[in-house]
Amino acid sequence: MSFYFGIIILWTMFAAVSVASESLTDLYFPLAGVALFGVATAGMISGKRSARKDVDWLSTRISDALQTHSDGM
Repeated sequence: MSFYFGIIILWTMFAAVSVASESLTDLYFPLAGVALFGVATAGMISGKRSARKDVDWLSTRISDALQTHSDGM
């Protein structure tokens, strides 16, 4: 994720410099980097929210598996 955010930051910086040095008609060019940053942030938040119960679920599965394994011996 750090690599992705780094690429987005570089894209936005180079795009802003390019637009500032030539003309302001292509202002949407650096805004694409801002939009990518927003999409990446929303994806991280969504992933974090969807994984918040994974620890409990995984602990239950491991506990059940260990219990089943110890009953079989």
